[in-house]
Amino acid sequence: MRENALWAALGAALLVAACGSSPSGTATSPDRSEEARILAEPEQSCLRRGQVKVAPGRVDATGNGVVVVGPEADRIALVADADSRAVSAISLRDRRVRATTWLEEVPSELLVLEDGRVVVAQQSASSVAVFEPAQGYDAPLSPLCERAVAAEPRALARAEDGAVIVVSGAGARLTRLSGDELNPGRSVRLARDPRDIVRGRDGALFVSHMVGASITRVDPSLSEAKRISVGLTAASPFAPPVSRSRSGGQGYSLATITTGERERLLAPMVSVDP
Repeated sequence: MRENALWAALGAALLVAACGSSPSGTATSPDRSEEARILAEPEQSCLRRGQVKVAPGRVDATGNGVVVVGPEADRIALVADADSRAVSAISLRDRRVRATTWLEEVPSELLVLEDGRVVVAQQSASSVAVFEPAQGYDAPLSPLCERAVAAEPRALARAEDGAVIVVSGAGARLTRLSGDELNPGRSVRLARDPRDIVRGRDGALFVSHMVGASITRVDPSLSEAKRISVGLTAASPFAPPVSRSRSGGQGYSLATITTGERERLLAPMVSVDP
């Protein structure tokens, strides 16, 4: 009987501890805690420190696992190698690895800024890392800083004003990093499992989702996020009857095509036919 009483008391104590409130007496919202962590005062400066100025060449509006930098005569591909936890610089002229930057985390995408700095989305950590080619692309990149974002950053883009936009998968959030210091700013809650991002000609941001057959459109000011259904169906040739429909459900990459005044958004979808 005494043993049963002790177990009951221990269970009650654990229940109280698990349901305990914050010192102020109110529970802390997970969303607010996450936002507070992201908006915390950065400890490191993201400004360039090296004396060598490297022109990155063409600067894209969206990130990628492979980005091309350098002058036309000597183009270099920077490759985010998730398996090796590294960023490799590979010459497109002779196909040789010029340099390798070893990372502590798993990279997902790279984004090159106009001043040559390289932003690395670290999907195994809730952060992005910023590097500079202090000695050019023939040497490992030099680390500058890290910035906190929501869990599992997967995709990167640049806003019209140059701010870095980060899409986090597990955290289901879009975060804006502004100015030369990439200070954390406004963030937007997204639907489940966001994957990729592109910027439209009008500055709007489009985000794909791995589930739900939808795309989210975020206006340039990040004040409104609108979910758009793209669940198209088609007849299945793989299982009788032929009239059986399949629907696109999983979205990954996005791309835009501009012809004259018309801009089109390409959103490949993956479906499963059980």
